[in-house]
Amino acid sequence: NSLLGHQPACPKYSDDGHVELVIAKASDSSALVETRRGLRDRMRQSPLLDHAGFTRNLERAFLRMYDFARRSGRGESIPRVIDIAESDL
Repeated sequence: NSLLGHQPACPKYSDDGHVELVIAKASDSSALVETRRGLRDRMRQSPLLDHAGFTRNLERAFLRMYDFARRSGRGESIPRVIDIAESDL
């Protein structure tokens, strides 16, 4: 399953099988129309465009790295510039 919620029809991989699959898919114009029709909506709803969620996860990762560095003694030279509780994220 992909990030766009599309399950590609890919059986066991082989060069010949892959080429045949691509030709068959490209030749099915009605399936291409249906795929294109729903692609924008699937893209909008996918995790790829969840900018707020990505930023939240990135902030959490930075805070965990900062906390780890401070607790491990390797971050003694890191100034305390972040006073955000993880619960605030």
